[in-house]
Amino acid sequence: MQKVKFKNLFLLSQVEKRALHVPLHSQKLLIQGANGFGKSVIMKSLYEALGATPNKIDVRWKNANVSSCLEFEFAGATWFSIKAHGVLSLFDEKGNRQFWGQRLVKDWGPKLAEFFGFKLEMVDKDGETLTPPPAYLFAPFYIDQDGSWDNTWVSFRKDFYLPESAGTLADYHSGIRPDGYYAAKAELTREKIVLSSLETAVETLRQTMTQIEEMEGATPIYDLQEFASECDDLVAESERLLVLQTEHRRTVSDLHEETHLVRAEAVLLKNALNEMRGEFELASSLPRQVEWTCRAFVPPQVLV
Repeated sequence: MQKVKFKNLFLLSQVEKRALHVPLHSQKLLIQGANGFGKSVIMKSLYEALGATPNKIDVRWKNANVSSCLEFEFAGATWFSIKAHGVLSLFDEKGNRQFWGQRLVKDWGPKLAEFFGFKLEMVDKDGETLTPPPAYLFAPFYIDQDGSWDNTWVSFRKDFYLPESAGTLADYHSGIRPDGYYAAKAELTREKIVLSSLETAVETLRQTMTQIEEMEGATPIYDLQEFASECDDLVAESERLLVLQTEHRRTVSDLHEETHLVRAEAVLLKNALNEMRGEFELASSLPRQVEWTCRAFVPPQVLV
């Protein structure tokens, strides 16, 4: 990888309405200050702006919600890496954004690795080949007082999670093996995981076959022609059952319609019966003899 030179670091807190500019042009740089004045924060912010998470972050720094911008030189050009609101972006010196991302492993990490020419490939515990997060790129160049003094390759918080990280980092950054070796190793590891899964499936199948052979009156047959014949018989039987199923569904549908009609007729009969019962009860409440009187009609006299 070509040489990378840090030029300026810009920090901005919208919460505290404060900003800080740290020039990094000098060949040698010494940051001096009392405890609690933010010396470690400045060093951590250099790599945090590139997507590597420090081991320990001060609570006050978290609450300040600081956005960072790192200006650096690489491949004869000036670049700006910005981290703000959980998004990482890389800009060229004209302000054009080259790429960005939020997820270190899926988005930002592979793009940054391609930008710097970082060719390391590793395999996770699930057998997936991937480009490690940015912490693997910057591991030899940063020593953290909160973790690195106790153990090796722990400069960043929980970022070295892939299997055999320490040995792989030591070999890769020391240049003992070329880049192609790690790509081949990652592929070999992935194939081993696939092979192990297949071997487990084969062993399960063998145990199943053994149990079937031990069952009384059950002898497995491995004749392909007979197997094909049985398959044809099963297909024919399935087609026959499908025809019967269609007929059965048609019969059920007809019965359903007939049931619906019978229920409708039953409702009509029930309503008619209720009306007749009401009329019968009304007639029963009347007296048995009905008196009838007739008055003579006398026409009016006509005066002549």
